[in-house]
Formats: sequence, C-alpha cells, structure tokens
Amino acid sequence: MNKKLITKRLKMLLKLIEKTQPDSISESHLFQPNHSDTIYWIDRMETDTNIGSGEIAKIMKRANQVWKLRNKIKNGEIDNIEEIEISETVMDYLRDGQKINAIKYYRNEMKVVYGEEKGLKESKEYVDAIEAHGKVTGVLSR
Repeated sequence: MNKKLITKRLKMLLKLIEKTQPDSISESHLFQPNHSDTIYWIDRMETDTNIGSGEIAKIMKRANQVWKLRNKIKNGEIDNIEEIEISETVMDYLRDGQKINAIKYYRNEMKVVYGEEKGLKESKEYVDAIEAHGKVTGVLSR
C-alpha cells in the first residue's frame, strides 16, 4: 500500500472536515471526533513504520465513511451533525465489540447534548438498531 497516497487523501479528508465543522462548540465535544480521528490517522501513516496492512485497511474504510458523511453535510443533505456523530461513535464502539460502552455513551450524550434522560432499555434499543443497520449495510461484520 502506498502510504504517501493514503496520507495525501487523509489530508484531503481533513480539509473537508474543517470546512464542515459546526460553528459552535457542543457541550460534549470541544473537537469533533471526525477531526481528531483524521489527525490521528495522518500521524500514524506518517510516523508509524510498523503499521500493518490490516490497520491501514481499517483506517481507509473508516476514512471513506467519514468522507461520505462530510460530503453529505457539505451538500446540505444533513443538518444535525451532533445526531450523526453520536450514531457514528456508537458504530465505532460496536466495531470494537464494546456494545455496553456504546449504550453508556449514547445515554450520556443524549443527556449532555439534548438534556434528555434515556433509560437503559431505550438506549439498548437504539444501539441494537444501529448495530442491525451496520450489519445490513456491511459496515459491521455479521
């Protein structure tokens, strides 16, 4: 894999993210997760000489998802970036096999961002729906 080409494309993604950042800072994020993730990926590609092809493939797959999301934001197809980022972070937890943490995260974010108290059952149902969607679309393995 050509790490220089991948790094160049990750830098394109970073520029798109910076263009589509919300004007205001939310109570839950000083820096948007897509922004910090992309900076981390660029750093890994530029400095980690032992990064394996499997890890590079994961970065590329996740970067493609962020690229698609951020282009939708840029094109006005998505208004509520906080809601999208909550679902994306839940998906990240699910990719890492951390369903319980996904539920905890969702409950906390709903309280902090929207001031809504979500019960355990309701939060689990939300995470289950995200998981099912991820499996159908191939974002999560079955």
